[in-house]
Amino acid sequence: MMTLVIFDNAGLPPQELDSILSDDRLHCVQTDNPQEATDILLEVCSREHEPKLAILLSGQFLAKAGHDLIRHLDESKILRNVPLIVFIDDEDSYNRLRKEYSGSLYWLHKPFQMISLISILESALEDYLQRQKLRHEVKSRESVIGYIQKGTFRIKNFHEAEKTATMLSLSCPDPDRIAFGLFELLANAIEHGNLGITFEEKRRLLESGTFREEIEKRLKQLDYKDKYVEIAFELKDDKVIFQITDQGNGFDVENYISAKIEATPLPLGRGIALARETSFDTLEYLGKGNIVRATARF
Repeated sequence: MMTLVIFDNAGLPPQELDSILSDDRLHCVQTDNPQEATDILLEVCSREHEPKLAILLSGQFLAKAGHDLIRHLDESKILRNVPLIVFIDDEDSYNRLRKEYSGSLYWLHKPFQMISLISILESALEDYLQRQKLRHEVKSRESVIGYIQKGTFRIKNFHEAEKTATMLSLSCPDPDRIAFGLFELLANAIEHGNLGITFEEKRRLLESGTFREEIEKRLKQLDYKDKYVEIAFELKDDKVIFQITDQGNGFDVENYISAKIEATPLPLGRGIALARETSFDTLEYLGKGNIVRATARF
């Protein structure tokens, strides 16, 4: 069951709200009161079972009520990780919101299709649970003796990516910040780099619900099973540097980085944005795009 807080109707027409509210997998609450929305989310987070949360915000997020809610979320260490899904009209709206909010952010460009909203919810939930899993992993290893200062590591799959992201983040002053963004970059290197899954292919796989199945299948195939991602790590006094290299064909970095926020039917290409906005101060792509250097300053 996923708790969905809909703030200020989230700009959705009544018939679309009805279609969401009728989903048995969702517990939906509507409110236009920032404090009430905050209290609901805190209450769900306090439950013993794993909370599954998301909050939808209308395009009026810079109005006072929306601004107050964003401030409440941003100031809370717990709620900052709750996926915030916002309906925006243009890239300028997104840029303004990014200045207001430093937490886990997703967007839907208006007008949108219902499949977009459903896909965003599923993606936000998956990212949220992954972040919680990494956080628990970091917490369970906090007593490890000694810290890594410099080294080179190789991984092949998502399980190894999780363990490596956790291990390396523990050497940093703010492991919680680093772990999620590092995992996103490693996952991106595996699926788009080594396994050669294009954005269009991922779109089709997500639509058919077979994306994870395809990942597991390719990891066993002769063309892909021996490929690895290499992570060069160096911790300095005031910053940490990761250089991640995959064995793929790269991509058109300039075209991707300069791309405008557009209406897309599925949540694609958000891993790099999440890493850049939640974990690292700079991301620099080198060579043909199969090498990324990520730097976080402390």
